[in-house]
Amino acid sequence: MIVTENFLPKVDGVTRTLARLLTHLEAEGHECMVLGPQTGMSHFASHPLVGTLGVPLVLYPGLKLNFLRPRFLSKIQHWEPDVIHFVDPIWLGGQTMLAMDKGWAGRRWAQSGTRTAHGEAFEGAVVASYHTNLATYATLFGLPWLEPIIWKWQTYLLSKTSLTMCPSPSTAAMLHTKRVERVRTWPRGVDLPQLYPVKRSEQLRESWGIESIPSTESVEQPSKNPKSSFVMPLTPPLTPVTVPADIRNDRAPNSKSERLVALFVSRMSWEKNLLLLIKALTLLPAHLPAGTQTPKMVFVGHGPAQPEIQRVCREKGIDAEFMGYQEKEELARCYASADFFCFPSFTETFGQVVLEALAFGLPVIGLDADGTRDLVKPELTGLLLPLPDGNGAQRLRGWPYTMRDWHEVCKDASSPLFLHGADGYARLIAKVMVDHELRKKMSRLACTEGVRGYTWWDAMERCVDGYREALQVKIAKETHSEDRNRVRRTGSRSLTQMSPFERKQFLIRRALRLVLVIIAIVLLLMFTGL
Repeated sequence: MIVTENFLPKVDGVTRTLARLLTHLEAEGHECMVLGPQTGMSHFASHPLVGTLGVPLVLYPGLKLNFLRPRFLSKIQHWEPDVIHFVDPIWLGGQTMLAMDKGWAGRRWAQSGTRTAHGEAFEGAVVASYHTNLATYATLFGLPWLEPIIWKWQTYLLSKTSLTMCPSPSTAAMLHTKRVERVRTWPRGVDLPQLYPVKRSEQLRESWGIESIPSTESVEQPSKNPKSSFVMPLTPPLTPVTVPADIRNDRAPNSKSERLVALFVSRMSWEKNLLLLIKALTLLPAHLPAGTQTPKMVFVGHGPAQPEIQRVCREKGIDAEFMGYQEKEELARCYASADFFCFPSFTETFGQVVLEALAFGLPVIGLDADGTRDLVKPELTGLLLPLPDGNGAQRLRGWPYTMRDWHEVCKDASSPLFLHGADGYARLIAKVMVDHELRKKMSRLACTEGVRGYTWWDAMERCVDGYREALQVKIAKETHSEDRNRVRRTGSRSLTQMSPFERKQFLIRRALRLVLVIIAIVLLLMFTGL
């Protein structure tokens, strides 16, 4: 059973991953029920959905504060799931956990008495998955006082589970610093075989205003499967797959004189650090050789920041195209028709779009921050901007840089730190643009080494492995409890069944009891005068 704060039709990294998981569970023969927000659907991938009403969140349109309904607790009690999975528990998940604590969903889900760093764990097999840096978002939205409160509440909820799954090693390290125990990584994936038939679209590039210049360089083509086609990003591959060593991206290399396309794919919201990207684009001409054209900037996605970003691009003279939300083949063509990928976010727990960009052979220009640094190999599959210090140099001490470090750099667009960071990011863009051979090498390595081992089947099985581990923990607790009760029912073992140490301790305890009884009898006789 899955309890989630968010689900379709809202599309983001969490809901896409959850949809993948449900499809995978169906394919592997597992039954599941989803308790979450109202979706307008009764089932997804044959799994029943039970919804509840919520209040829209003013600070973040598209999200709701959902409320626990009694039907959720009755479903948990009567459906009798083997495992309960809480996805990003904070509000609805928190309410459900507290109700389970009280035994309102059945005694098997009450607290076990097992102590953790923050509280007591559940008796049954309960797991959580951490996807969103909500505490950091609170600071980004101007509510820094809320960050420690959110962290305390989240760590309390996570401590009540058998284990916590998170998308990347850097996120796991961050959770460890918050004293969250039993953390396991649950990475994401891409549909590797389905990506390669998607061609670079010269027609799409022309619609972006890019004049096609024939290249004289040869292109290494991968083998084609006439039956393969690009699959919507909500369906996992049917079988495990690996990346053949000889596969190369089938995008045609640029002529050195052809104008390049920079791509950004994500939700258009301020926590994606879009102001740093815009400022870097305004500083970019100073770092390009004379006569070099600035790149065409293509934004794919929608969100609350889009109108303001469009206005700033017009005012600053940035040649940008806003494609809105794209999916299926259209999204694939955007990836395949770009030349490099710009992603300056520092609030990611994984960076799904970074992995997708690598799969299409796009060098990634990002920040040395959680999530992105786990996927991009500097100088091989992309470039990462280190944290700048106040003098504009790159700070080496204090690595790995945390979200709090990057927030200090990017929170004020007029500060020297922000300007140094934007200038450094512009230099990285210029490096990828000017060095044609470096860009080709990164493109080749990105779609091979950059995505090796990242299939959706493998990723979803990691989650199922987490379920299995939680069940093993539950069985171990039950076995320990049965052994303890058996000893209480049957009394002590015979002396011949004990080890020498246990036998010695047993005899000492018996002797002490006998001495205490004798002393009590003597005192009683003295006080009664007998």
